[in-house]
Amino acid sequence: MSQNPTFKQKFLILAIFFCLSCGYHFVGESEIVFPNNAQKIALIQVINPTQYDYLPKEVKNFLNEEMVRQSRARLVARDKADLFLSVVLSQVEVGVKVTQENDSTGKYLAKVALFLVFSTPQGKEIKRTLPVSYTQTYEKSSEQKDALIKASQEALRLALRQLKSYEF
Repeated sequence: MSQNPTFKQKFLILAIFFCLSCGYHFVGESEIVFPNNAQKIALIQVINPTQYDYLPKEVKNFLNEEMVRQSRARLVARDKADLFLSVVLSQVEVGVKVTQENDSTGKYLAKVALFLVFSTPQGKEIKRTLPVSYTQTYEKSSEQKDALIKASQEALRLALRQLKSYEF
């Protein structure tokens, strides 16, 4: 009894989509590689010189998601870490109004600039990424928080991308 080849093709396509949507890594896919090939990272601080006190928690949550999705490393407690990480929010701006020609609705900008600093558990700095920034637009003041969170997430994603290509 032979199987229908279209069934096999459909099953294969479905399996590929399932694997991609669940964040599985395929051999050869570029992944985040932390300095010293560390697998256990402690986020020791998010330096946030702003009044937006929700940003450190959002940064930590997004960092954890990206590490699960793009690396073999995991966030752990300080006493179990091979590497310490600080996220430095060097610039956070919101409310800058921009208008475009022939656009009667004003848009506002939420901008986040940051860099990552890696150090040993003894406190010696090993590496730091190049500064990156991301700007997100929004239209209403009620959208400001979400725009700022999105800008911080995308800036963090850009910083982590440097760890894939050793650009720092």
